[in-house]
Amino acid sequence: MDSDNAELKNITMDNISMLFKADDNGLINAVGKRYILMGISNCAILGEQIRTRIGSSAYKGLVYCAAKQAGISMGEGVSELIKGGTVEDLAKTAGMVGTVAGWGRFEFPELHIDRAKLSGNSIVRLYNGWEASAFLSEFGQSDEPVCPYTAGFIAGVGAGIVGAEALKEMDDDVDCIETKCMCKGDDYCEFLVTTHSEYMKRRMGDWSECGEK
Repeated sequence: MDSDNAELKNITMDNISMLFKADDNGLINAVGKRYILMGISNCAILGEQIRTRIGSSAYKGLVYCAAKQAGISMGEGVSELIKGGTVEDLAKTAGMVGTVAGWGRFEFPELHIDRAKLSGNSIVRLYNGWEASAFLSEFGQSDEPVCPYTAGFIAGVGAGIVGAEALKEMDDDVDCIETKCMCKGDDYCEFLVTTHSEYMKRRMGDWSECGEK
């Protein structure tokens, strides 16, 4: 399957898994991007090195914004893969791609995002999330959520699915707040997907806004 050009017709875990097969040149290309396999402990150690140098709040803001840009690319890629799909179909497909890529198991108890308006809040649950699992394995439990990359990526996927033009017309954006975390003793990590204005009200710490001022 040519994953850069093929349009996915039947959305199943099996055919999404086919997108993550390495070719004879050692390349894994899926949803228009190249992927690599990396141990989650490497990510945890790298994150901790950055956190100790720039501070926890700055680290969370930096990682969130970087992940959001990556998530936008994923959201746009999934939209290209399933042309004409509903927002719900695209979001669930992105979740399956994440599961196949080893991020954990995604569930969507509530989805309230569409291309016409941003109203209400969506909830995304992640079982066995890589970011929380990595933190737990290296550093143990935490008093606060520890998954800014996952939160930023989910926000970006939502923004990418809605589309830049639609968001510009609405003069709004999609953002995400982690409300539960395995590192706090919860059974799963849970993320509230909401509008940018709500995110700015509820964000933790002195996070900078993403994008240019």
